[in-house]
Amino acid sequence: MLPSTIILGSSGTGKSSSIRGLPPEETIILNTEQKALPFRGSAKFKGNILVPDRKTFFEKLEKVINSKKVKYVVIESMTSAFEQFEYHNGMAFSGYDSWKGYNDDISKMWRMIKTCTDKYFFLISIDQIIDSPTGVAERYAAVQGKRWLKQIEKEAVNVLVSTTKTDASTGKIEYMFITNKCQGYENTPSKSPPEMFPLEMPNNLKDAIYYMEIYLNGEEEDKNTLQENKKTKSN
Repeated sequence: MLPSTIILGSSGTGKSSSIRGLPPEETIILNTEQKALPFRGSAKFKGNILVPDRKTFFEKLEKVINSKKVKYVVIESMTSAFEQFEYHNGMAFSGYDSWKGYNDDISKMWRMIKTCTDKYFFLISIDQIIDSPTGVAERYAAVQGKRWLKQIEKEAVNVLVSTTKTDASTGKIEYMFITNKCQGYENTPSKSPPEMFPLEMPNNLKDAIYYMEIYLNGEEEDKNTLQENKKTKSN
């Protein structure tokens, strides 16, 4: 079974542009945002499917899961998919039944993903700031209600936190993923299996797949590959 990955972060941190490195001919994007992909060459992604509502989402997800030609599935975004679930159940039911339907739809989505053993899933999500009992602000995937609050992340193998930093020497903004908790990111749900990824890496899903396949196949990393990556490993 291949790992599922949540790409979590604030708006403008490069979550959607991380799709750019995926092989267009093997990639399906369930575009629940229904907007253009924000990177050069996005027209190559012929599998960019606009998903306007909950019914279409589950129909397309089932079709993708059963496809033999697709290896990479992007839900762009999980946040707007949840909004579609909320809208549908709010229109179909009221009160408790509405929230039950919403929570059940999230469970259904994860069940479908977990039955698929031959595809990489990438679920893009806006984060939300939550005050903890200790008063420390924590960041988790945006979700309505309490059932799935701070619980979405446990369903995925990886949570890569998308962020930016400024190069002190050039002033250039760098877009990157944080792959595990570290200094400055203690209050995020970033996680991945030990030694799967560098602690920091470029926000390109091509690189993420490279590291996952090296890890899953039990191979040693080629130090001459991906020279742009910071090779800092988590202690």
